[in-house]
Amino acid sequence: LCGFLLHGAKPGKLLALRLRQCDSFAAISCVKTKDGAVTTNPSEINDRFVDFYKDLYLSDTLDSPFSLASLPILAQQDALLLEAPITFCELTEALKSFSKNKAPGMDGIQAEVLLTFWAQLASPLFRMLSSAIRSSQLHPALNSVIISLLLKQGKVYVICSSYRPLSLMNSDVKLLAKVLARRLQLMIAKIVHPDQTGFISARYATDNKWVARQGCPLSPLLFILSLEPLAAAIRSSVPCTPIVAYNTSHKISLYADDVLLYLGNVSSDLQYVLGL
Repeated sequence: LCGFLLHGAKPGKLLALRLRQCDSFAAISCVKTKDGAVTTNPSEINDRFVDFYKDLYLSDTLDSPFSLASLPILAQQDALLLEAPITFCELTEALKSFSKNKAPGMDGIQAEVLLTFWAQLASPLFRMLSSAIRSSQLHPALNSVIISLLLKQGKVYVICSSYRPLSLMNSDVKLLAKVLARRLQLMIAKIVHPDQTGFISARYATDNKWVARQGCPLSPLLFILSLEPLAAAIRSSVPCTPIVAYNTSHKISLYADDVLLYLGNVSSDLQYVLGL
């Protein structure tokens, strides 16, 4: 409100931000169905996206070659630190680390609201989240999210795969995820190879930012953990000549979902990688 009072409709950062937000969250007016026809019916558009993401995230149980890869294991002391009950101090520090002016979830509460009324909300919120961890169960209302579909730059707007799903989480669950993410950030460099640089702070000066937020503070770290078995399988089993620099061999470099392979014989080595 203060920003609008100061700047009004003058051209500037505030107006540009609002215009970008309006463009990003514009309603999806039409989409292609499975048979290639274009529909403008809101119900059919919703059903098409539901079917698309159901198919996208459907996975079959397969024998994984990644079990052959040698993966590091956290020391017991580190594992116990990750699994320890959350503390009041952790909750407070996690709340202070949130960026301002972020879109809220279904509860409509931004981090700034929690911070303003933290003296009144801290104790009941801490008890609720601690209870949820002990019972290993969140109330369905807490775990509900608003999924906003953002059109990827340069993509065709009528195709479902052109959109990136962004989960707008409730503030209390997002706060819990932030606490867990901050813990995991302290340990993840011990179990993820230096070839992976995305989302791991202090690995390189340019890698201290999280550049691919999908709504949950934990999602980037969980992504690189899930990618590490594939990377380990490539390092250990792909029969190619690695690049050696500073007495270290490199077959692969990863930054988030960008993967760079160093292959001696592209035709044969690439087929081997695709077969993993």
